[in-house]
Amino acid sequence: YRTVKQTFYVGQADLTLVNDSFMKAFNKLDKYFEQFEILIDSANYVEANVLVETIQKVVFALKKVLTQIPNLCIVIEHLIPEKIEVVDKHFTQLEDEGYPLFHLGFRALKESWNRKIEEIKTDLINLKTVGINEKCDSIISEIDDLETKLNKEVEDKTVFEENNKIIYRGVVELEKTFLKICSVLPEIVKIYRVDESQTALLDALKLNVNKLGISKRNLDVYIHSATKQPYCVLRTKLESLKDDYEIAKDGIENFKAYID
Repeated sequence: YRTVKQTFYVGQADLTLVNDSFMKAFNKLDKYFEQFEILIDSANYVEANVLVETIQKVVFALKKVLTQIPNLCIVIEHLIPEKIEVVDKHFTQLEDEGYPLFHLGFRALKESWNRKIEEIKTDLINLKTVGINEKCDSIISEIDDLETKLNKEVEDKTVFEENNKIIYRGVVELEKTFLKICSVLPEIVKIYRVDESQTALLDALKLNVNKLGISKRNLDVYIHSATKQPYCVLRTKLESLKDDYEIAKDGIENFKAYID
């Protein structure tokens, strides 16, 4: 019992949250010891032995709790709130810079984290530690995940702004090239026999160019949306447009080489 109390007082600075709970437990144990002395003095050894078992169980439980609770108090009172503050500042900064971040649901997450923190604090005050590590890890994981998503929004904005005009211009030029091919194709067909394989290639090319046009219009819708869209969405749409552009470009170059 003395060892348990010594351990508590050595780490008391980190145990402010549960200080009253331990004081109550120590007071209860002190009363048990007083009862024990009375029972021994009255030679009531049977009840004294029962009380000793109770004291041992309480001391053992407190000893076990003290191996876990100091770190848990630090995590729930300092580490997690500090991480929330950091991600909150980052979110606010990006939002102030004009980043659309509604898709991240930050405010609802923050409310959830704060609610879970209070629930965990209640458990710790009641000296309950079972499952607390996992709950803390879950909150930390969600905070880190949000921070990763915020950093990705910054990266996505950079990638989108660096490549949007280049890819868009390439798409427009490719569509012009395809229209030129289509305009001269009837004359070519009159003069030259076009292989069936090339006819099939042309049919596939038309489908790919149509798909390219749809991707371009789809991106336009997101860019000019009344609600500014997240950069992760814009980047995904741009990359989809680029993929369709590369497919159509290869097809046009191959067919152009054939008719040239």
